[in-house]
Amino acid sequence: MVRRFSTYLLFLTMSLGVTHVWGQAKVFSEVRLNKGEVFVGEPVQLTISVYTSTFFTKGLDPGNIKINGAFSVYFRAVSSVKKISGTTYAGVDLIYNVFPFEEKDLVIPSLQIEVETPNPGDYKGVRRTLKTRERILRIKPPPASVSRDQWLVTPGLSVTESWGNIPSEIRVGEVLERSIRRRASGTVSELIPPVKWDSIPGVSQYPARSEVQNDKSRNSISGTRTEGMRYLFEKEGEVVIPDLEFVWWHPYQNKLYKRTLKGKTFKVVPNPDLEMLRTSREALSASVAADAKAEPEEEPFRILGLTLKELLLWSLLLAIGGYFLVRGGRRLFRYLSERKRRYRASERYAFKVFLSRCHGRDPRQLVDSLYQWIGHLPLEEPTLVAFAAKSGNRELQNEIRALEAFLGGGQGSGISLRKDLWRNARKEFLKGLRAKDAGKDWINPL
Repeated sequence: MVRRFSTYLLFLTMSLGVTHVWGQAKVFSEVRLNKGEVFVGEPVQLTISVYTSTFFTKGLDPGNIKINGAFSVYFRAVSSVKKISGTTYAGVDLIYNVFPFEEKDLVIPSLQIEVETPNPGDYKGVRRTLKTRERILRIKPPPASVSRDQWLVTPGLSVTESWGNIPSEIRVGEVLERSIRRRASGTVSELIPPVKWDSIPGVSQYPARSEVQNDKSRNSISGTRTEGMRYLFEKEGEVVIPDLEFVWWHPYQNKLYKRTLKGKTFKVVPNPDLEMLRTSREALSASVAADAKAEPEEEPFRILGLTLKELLLWSLLLAIGGYFLVRGGRRLFRYLSERKRRYRASERYAFKVFLSRCHGRDPRQLVDSLYQWIGHLPLEEPTLVAFAAKSGNRELQNEIRALEAFLGGGQGSGISLRKDLWRNARKEFLKGLRAKDAGKDWINPL
């Protein structure tokens, strides 16, 4: 008898343990690279996938991640579905491009990702922490035939140049300005190498400050680098500005391409103004020095064009005005923040979010927002069944059955709800409430 009771107790304990497991949402992650090895500077797509056996109650958007030896660019998050052993998991794919800039194997570090997902049969999200697996990416150096300081990986490179006004003849001491702009697709501006300017006999060169820019869309990125050079002609005679060559490696064709900017030949004549050369040299040297400094040098005893006395007077006036401005601004900020907080916690806002997802592509987000709104209503039970019973609308009950089928694992990918039907049902429901049942946190429920 005792042995039989012990066996029963063991079976009951195991059953309770299994029930506990079944009552928890299963959450896991995957890390994928679309390539196992790349050249230095070549982009690789990194996909971090997070899956849950229920649905997500909060969006995932971790932004850029830090990877030593590489630039990382976050593009977007997309919904996905994965089926394992007959169980369907809802997933979110976080898509990045990683650009290695060091000639050594790249370590994609383990990441901690915070997610919120409810347990089966519930709609309230539970915060959980996932840890991704570390990955190694092999990095190859550039081919031996290509100079490392001119190496660039891109599927397309455009090179344009512009010259300043070129006179019919150039005199000693005169300056010509040149600007070169390169735009590379599928990479970042930080990886576009500087122009390799060749020395020119009889000409001094003074570089202008370079400008870089990255343009990112939802699916792609491109980098732009603009550089300028100022040529100071110091001797008379014929001067040849040599060709400039730019090479790049096409990562999809595995080919090396070259683009050449043709040089120019100038005839430099003597200058009767013997001081022009010295003046131009001093001005250009000062310009280069100013570009190298983080901030321009202030004149003695003047700040922002004001004397010390004028500056103190204006500072006093600004301090007084700033005091009252900050004091009033803080009050306004607190008022607006509280108003915004109350609105986002209201039934009205929850219903607005639900309506915005009625024709969305993610049924799970739709269900989540619906339950969030239902939770604001003064029902005996915050369920769809309770709301349907209050409404008495047969069309609404049919839509609720479709939603329940989705929650139960049925066909739910094509769910699209009628906004007018839910608006009318909400309006009739709120009309039947007494004022004291409306809820203190509601803002204009109708």
